[in-house]
Amino acid sequence: MWAKEYIEELFELEKKILDSQMGKIVKAGEMIAKSIAKGGVLHVFGTGHSHMFSEELFARAGGLIPVNAILEPSLMFQDGVFKCSFLERIPEYAAVILDRYDVRKGEIMMIFSLSGRNAVPIEMCLEAKNRGLYTIAITSLNHAKASPSRHFSGKYLYEIADLVIDNCSKVGDALLEKKGLPGTGRVGATSTITGSMILQSIVVEAVEKLIQYGKEPPLMVCPNIEGGDEHNRKVFSKYKNRLKHL
Repeated sequence: MWAKEYIEELFELEKKILDSQMGKIVKAGEMIAKSIAKGGVLHVFGTGHSHMFSEELFARAGGLIPVNAILEPSLMFQDGVFKCSFLERIPEYAAVILDRYDVRKGEIMMIFSLSGRNAVPIEMCLEAKNRGLYTIAITSLNHAKASPSRHFSGKYLYEIADLVIDNCSKVGDALLEKKGLPGTGRVGATSTITGSMILQSIVVEAVEKLIQYGKEPPLMVCPNIEGGDEHNRKVFSKYKNRLKHL
């Protein structure tokens, strides 16, 4: 059963992340907690499938409320897969996107890109750093090191970000290797699963740190439980001018 093999190999990949990336996950949680404790907002960005990570953190039950998802329709698949793939390789597009959002010095920007080789994620990281933000990248070092950068500098996302968390995905993202398959000869993507695991681990760590700092964590609760809407409206009201997509 390929499904069983895939899940078993996925468990091994998650264990690899646990063993090799936990220190960086803890560091990310700490940096985010310090920023939120000072009234800051966490900004999150990705293109293509990676934009789902921005939505994973934004307005998520059990998650942090002060999360500003940078959601650019032209870089999402609902606006056209081939169009999105083309646009994420265009230099200087990131600054145009970021200008539409309220990002402030000392806050945190998280950028998600499996390959870390395309112009827009790289320049989003550069632009955020130029504006005084601390940058965290979640990427695959395996994939990046196997592919040439598409940025004019020749650099990759992992070479620019202040903190890099490796999702440990294989080249091409797919996991289960089988004879007769095209491309890398593998099937079953991993980065969405491992990326969400990494993100929620960071959130949990940030909440722990906020409690240690004596701060009440600005958490969203499920709106489908009694009192959920009231709680969320109260907390969201503190950040309504900072979160563009509310």
